Amino acid sequence: MSSRLIVEVGSRGSNSTSFEISYDLLDTPLAKLWRLMLSDALAEKREIANGGVFFGSRFYRREDLVSAMTDTIRRLEESFGPVFSSAAPPSTAMTHDDLNSLHSIFESLEKRTEYRSIVSKDPSIPQVAQRLNLAIHLFENLEAPSYSFHVDVDFLPTLRVPIPPEHFSDMTPDRDDGDLFVSYGTTGVPPLWAYINGGSPTFQTELSSDFQMHFHGPWRFTEWEAFDKWLGGFGMKRGPGLPSVGGIKVGHLASGISKRQILEGLAILTSLPKVRSLRLIEGTS
Repeated sequence: MSSRLIVEVGSRGSNSTSFEISYDLLDTPLAKLWRLMLSDALAEKREIANGGVFFGSRFYRREDLVSAMTDTIRRLEESFGPVFSSAAPPSTAMTHDDLNSLHSIFESLEKRTEYRSIVSKDPSIPQVAQRLNLAIHLFENLEAPSYSFHVDVDFLPTLRVPIPPEHFSDMTPDRDDGDLFVSYGTTGVPPLWAYINGGSPTFQTELSSDFQMHFHGPWRFTEWEAFDKWLGGFGMKRGPGLPSVGGIKVGHLASGISKRQILEGLAILTSLPKVRSLRLIEGTS
């Protein structure tokens, strides 16, 4: 039997209703390494950031995310000055370009010469900036239909190790409903999304204990010739031993578990869902 991960999902309130999502885990070299890191994170009882973050239109309203962005920008500009003035103010009609502009400014904050001095005076600044980052990414996912979503499970703190160069080729852009991937976990924009939406690419070079539950349906990328030409414009290329494109798949829904069952489980929850617990069951050979 393969190793299995069981994710318990329930309401964030006091309601005791919950359901489980089971994953069969892969035995690839990177999946095995990730499983060791996950086991360590669970053994050390590391906190799950935000109880897991559920991305999709079924979980959030535009107005609430606009309010969150407006509030965090106000807080940040109280310390940094009008650094967001070049970006469009948050609104329910924000475009992808508007969100990219906000995200670029967010990424630049840590590089500012006054950053350390500001944080020493107000240690809450990094958390405020991360709340802005989260609201931007949540807003990006509102366009998809309600049955399309994903869940990020990140640990505090996360565990990280470099990806062995000989295993860069194990990464894949292909995704299906119910796939389990290691989180990108890198500051910047993944190469494929930078190609599709605009921006500078940043390759994933580290493996983390964090993971993403994917329910956006099947997705395949085929524009490799155009992509490689675009990538060359940044002085980058793909090849053996070089950072690759896509994600690190580590599992898929266990047999007998369907997306429909998961949607039905989410429908009975009385408030925003959270990941209540994780259980890792090691397989037998």
